[in-house]
Amino acid sequence: MAVCTNTSNRSKDHAAMLERIRGNYFEIRDNLKRLEEERKILISYLKTAGEGEIAVMKKVYPNTVFEIKGITKEINKPLLGSRFFAQDGEIKEI
Repeated sequence: MAVCTNTSNRSKDHAAMLERIRGNYFEIRDNLKRLEEERKILISYLKTAGEGEIAVMKKVYPNTVFEIKGITKEINKPLLGSRFFAQDGEIKEI
């Protein structure tokens, strides 16, 4: 009988340990999901150069005029793949 009780106690100990490990796993998984969402938000902030942005995918032709935050800019020469953004009261190009 002592052998059965000892085995029974081991099973209970293993079950309790398994539950603690599962709890830790789910807690870590949820924390990882939260951190991944924060990472995505931070990356989106880093991708935005300033307040308002225009991304040129192909080409901007001369005499093109655009406005960001009330600031107007005219393009005088052809440009390929540029980004424009408003910062400190002027339009800057990347």
